[in-house]
Amino acid sequence: IYSKAIEATHEQRGAASVLELLERVSYGGVPVGQIREFIGSQPRRTLVIEYFICDRYVLACGIGQGDADPVCHSIPASRQETEQYVRWVKAAYSDWRARGSAPPPEVQDLGPLLVAPFLERIQQCELVYIVPHGYLHQLPFHAFRLNDRYLCEYCPIVYAPSMQVVQRCSRRGEPRWGTVLSIGFNGAHLRLAEAEASMVSALFGPTAYTGQAASRELLHGGNQRDVIHIPCEGKFDSRQPLASGLLFPDGLITVESLAGMELSPWLVTLIACESGQGDVGCEDPPSFMTELFRGGASAVMASLWGVDDQAASVFMRTFYTALCSGSVSKSRALQQAQLALIGSAGLCDPYYWAPFVLSGDWR
Repeated sequence: IYSKAIEATHEQRGAASVLELLERVSYGGVPVGQIREFIGSQPRRTLVIEYFICDRYVLACGIGQGDADPVCHSIPASRQETEQYVRWVKAAYSDWRARGSAPPPEVQDLGPLLVAPFLERIQQCELVYIVPHGYLHQLPFHAFRLNDRYLCEYCPIVYAPSMQVVQRCSRRGEPRWGTVLSIGFNGAHLRLAEAEASMVSALFGPTAYTGQAASRELLHGGNQRDVIHIPCEGKFDSRQPLASGLLFPDGLITVESLAGMELSPWLVTLIACESGQGDVGCEDPPSFMTELFRGGASAVMASLWGVDDQAASVFMRTFYTALCSGSVSKSRALQQAQLALIGSAGLCDPYYWAPFVLSGDWR
């Protein structure tokens, strides 16, 4: 129903009406005028690109500072072709041996097409917000290559479930980075989780909770901290996404229970398998990220696929060192970490640095 309504609005009423309809579809809606005001209030040259999967094509609407109206582009990929591409991306990045491979002939290489219409604007920006739709949330837009450069090499890329979420997060004032709750528990796939938790905690000052001390009960006191950092194993349930969760020594914290905790730190970082997404077969599946926003978090960093231990350690050290310096924003610290791995000898493939995505408040 939404797809047909948006296609008809695009063809009959223009880009501004489409963007308003897109926002109504997700999280209650924000009028175009408010989006324009938000972009104009940002201290950086900002571009917002919002997507919607229609039956016959993917619609991409962009609006930046100084724009009277948004600009919409129809990306030539049907719903079926889009889902096929997302499934290929998930499979390719879930297996390190497949890194660097191109899509098979029957799969359209949709990634660069999604951002190519906005490349000229992106090159002039200091910040880009990507607002995906449905299973597009599972794509690493920042790792798409255009003119032999990854998108994140042009400027910082931040994601959002909707602009309403971004506006709500930005109303809290300037973030603080004084205290951290760092919890790490080693598992079969993350053997350096405890070392990473200790490293992050040392940058802020307090002691990390690792091993058997990494209790899920610690999260109930998370509202007293500016940052919550959790590298641990995750359990993803494609049939019941709300039953997915983070594995602690004393049990499972489910996606559903996270929202009930009403955690409201300035940043929550979850380094677990696929903590930033849901199932490809669902249009808008619940995830750790969406439920944390519902609970009150200002920004969430999560992973799109299972991360490499060594890469995660290097990435997080670079990110948090920059953040703790007090001289850069989360978005700029994220870009510095991405560029550090891109420029390294052994961790330059997107498999290593592209799973980490930041959503919400960029500051």
